[in-house]
Amino acid sequence: MNINDFSRQLGYKLRIARLNCGLSLAQVEAQSGGRWTKHSVGDYESGRRNIKAETFVDLAAFYGVSLDALLPGTGMLVPANLWRLPSKDVSLSL
Repeated sequence: MNINDFSRQLGYKLRIARLNCGLSLAQVEAQSGGRWTKHSVGDYESGRRNIKAETFVDLAAFYGVSLDALLPGTGMLVPANLWRLPSKDVSLSL
């Protein structure tokens, strides 16, 4: 795996972690007090910008996710809405 693949995969996991928290890029910027701008977080997520180790650790803590869960090649983070159960009003026609 080259550095570009690593950055893209890491970015994808950061994005899933953010979305699992129910946060937009703008909300991350606001809730972090501007520590991370929506543009820098978006660039980390897309792999356009390399993330510093300190920033990676801090974002993981901000999202409440373990570091190893965010690393490429480890267990995949699953978008939270993928596992939502349908409401009880849903019926199936067979």
